Amino acid sequence: MYRFWRDPDYAVGALVAGLMADALGLRWAILGAGVLTALSGLVVMQPMENFGVDRARILPAFDPRR
Repeated sequence: MYRFWRDPDYAVGALVAGLMADALGLRWAILGAGVLTALSGLVVMQPMENFGVDRARILPAFDPRR
């Protein structure tokens, strides 16, 4: 399922970046890609406990209570 969503995103991302570069310029297209990358990093950085995952169970070496 992951590959189904991942693969078309390469094409969609390239099309959106190309359209953005045509409309606003290459600098804005690169800035937009950087902003989206930073935002996705912030989303992933959220503690996994928010998603109901017990890190200590998945990664026994990671136990903040030790």
